[in-house]
Amino acid sequence: MTKNELASAVAKQAGVKAAVALSVITALGDHINITVRNGEEALLPGVGKFTRKQREARVGRNPRTGETVQIASKRVVAFKAAKEFRDAVA
Repeated sequence: MTKNELASAVAKQAGVKAAVALSVITALGDHINITVRNGEEALLPGVGKFTRKQREARVGRNPRTGETVQIASKRVVAFKAAKEFRDAVA
């Protein structure tokens, strides 16, 4: 589902114009991005939560040459689905 398709579906269900729904979806994405970037968790009730985790430095291997390579530590985004969402999908 694309962003525009999501906006159309939300607009239809909420009874608002697609442009309004699109701007709300964009603002929601921006807010989640800023919140997680600042090290806080962003919770979407009934869907899940986004958090920032630190992935430690490690030794990897180049699959083409087999040579070992040092991989630097980095921050990554983690998502944990809410229980009701997991149950609905299962």
